[in-house]
Amino acid sequence: MKAQVGDSVRLVAEVLSEVSKAVLTAGSEGTVIEAYANPELYAVDVEVPAPELVGGIRFHNVLLSPSQFERI
Repeated sequence: MKAQVGDSVRLVAEVLSEVSKAVLTAGSEGTVIEAYANPELYAVDVEVPAPELVGGIRFHNVLLSPSQFERI
């Protein structure tokens, strides 16, 4: 497997968040929260700037294939 739960990752391609319909840009960073073996997919909480919120960050949970991110 490419990553493990708790790993920090960076998107290498744009990803559409299915729930919110937001486009997450390449370069966005997040954390792997679940890893699945067959098919190899990863649930990742991706950080998105949200200055209107206390803390200034919103998280989008997306399922990613190994080709959509790199470990950092």
